[in-house]
Amino acid sequence: MTETTPVQRPSSLKAELENRITTAIFLATLFVFFVLTMPNLSIPGGTISEVENRTYTSFPTIGKTMKAMRDFPRSFENFFDDRFAFRQQAIQFLGELQFFAFQTTATPYVLVGPHNWLFFRGDGEEFAIRHWPLYSQSQLQDWGTMLEQRRAWLAKRNIKFLLVLTPTKSSIYPELVPAAWKPLSDQTRSSQLCEYLQHSTKVDCLNLQPSVWQAKSFGRLYFKTDTHWNPLGAYFGYKAMITHIHKLFPHVPIIDLRDVNKTSMPSFHGDLLGIAGLGGDVIEDIYDDYKPKLKQSRLSANPGNPPPQPHKRLPFATEQDNLVLPSVYFMHDSFLLGQMPFISESFRRAYFDWRPGFDFDTKPILSEKPDLVVQEMTERYLTYPLPINPPALRDVETK
Repeated sequence: MTETTPVQRPSSLKAELENRITTAIFLATLFVFFVLTMPNLSIPGGTISEVENRTYTSFPTIGKTMKAMRDFPRSFENFFDDRFAFRQQAIQFLGELQFFAFQTTATPYVLVGPHNWLFFRGDGEEFAIRHWPLYSQSQLQDWGTMLEQRRAWLAKRNIKFLLVLTPTKSSIYPELVPAAWKPLSDQTRSSQLCEYLQHSTKVDCLNLQPSVWQAKSFGRLYFKTDTHWNPLGAYFGYKAMITHIHKLFPHVPIIDLRDVNKTSMPSFHGDLLGIAGLGGDVIEDIYDDYKPKLKQSRLSANPGNPPPQPHKRLPFATEQDNLVLPSVYFMHDSFLLGQMPFISESFRRAYFDWRPGFDFDTKPILSEKPDLVVQEMTERYLTYPLPINPPALRDVETK
């Protein structure tokens, strides 16, 4: 008997129809998502995503080199992914699912403590939470030399200098930090640096942590959902700083809490909610706003910029007509924003220069000729590389 080769039968009409329908649904889905994504493609690069608390990626430039051409597809993919339809809704859904199911966040950069207090562990904050590593002796000497050069350069121009170190949330509420992230030391880089400067240099240093800690009995001082202190915490930070400055300039007024208007505010949507991909109603963060009752200051026409919004860091100044008061120049970070309404009422002129790297620009200082320069730094920035002084400062005699 001879073997016969099996005859291959064509796909059935039903199977072919199923394949066509599946392909059509797939292509239609891609088309729908592409159409829904189209409006998002017009979002400019650098725009802040409120859900994710970060900036949108810019459209990549089309270069002429081979490397630029190779990099373009990946860069375009990042640009498109940032604007993909329902991206932020999906991130928020997954973030809230993980938060409610496991009391954790979808990112390693946000920790969940007792009573839903959120703590940041990125941008140097992790080391501030753990109080580790502390400064070595050589690191303290480097910081002391850099700051002493700034003080000496200013002193030659009859300008006083003050370093103000602002505590992070974990330093004021260590009891609310997750147990696995408790501090490894009672000492902090802030306390180390201020003690070293006091004993080994002429630099005036103020660590706000003890004063803010003592104010905890007045109410909650930091937002549960944000890295920053709330208006009450900002006020007590201001009061501790201005009380110290009052010793240098006795005419500087100290605004008392009785001279402040208190306004109840709705729940705050903090920056940590965005980083963790959580919605604004997940954690209630009720707070009170505090502003001076008597406002005598005004925005200065020089340099003419408006007060900074989040992620906008243009310098601006306030002034008032009381010529008895001194003038001040602030090199600062975002923690000073909450203190500005109070600071503006305590000085004849206050110049605010938001300087993330804390470099020392002599030009605006020489133009301002202030009575006092304040370098305000949140303690997490003490884990950053040492700020570098310009050559004009390094040649100053500090003895």
